[in-house]
Amino acid sequence: MKAMAEIRKQLELQLDVFKSLYELEAQQDFQTEVLDVIGEVDPNARAEILRRLAHRRLYDSLLTQAGRETVGSGHFPLYVLSKR
Repeated sequence: MKAMAEIRKQLELQLDVFKSLYELEAQQDFQTEVLDVIGEVDPNARAEILRRLAHRRLYDSLLTQAGRETVGSGHFPLYVLSKR
């Protein structure tokens, strides 16, 4: 019975992982579609959005490597020491 309960837990975990993966893929599809439409309307706006996203990822990556993590969002995110 313990083995069956463990198998059931593992299957539930696997299902949760697949659901999360599906949700991430759906989110990526939506973001791609939105960027495509923005690019059709205003290619410069699309380029600026992508530039800002890349800049934010780079900036956050550098701060995380320095032992900090972001809190909040917007033009002036707060940075705190990581709890690692």
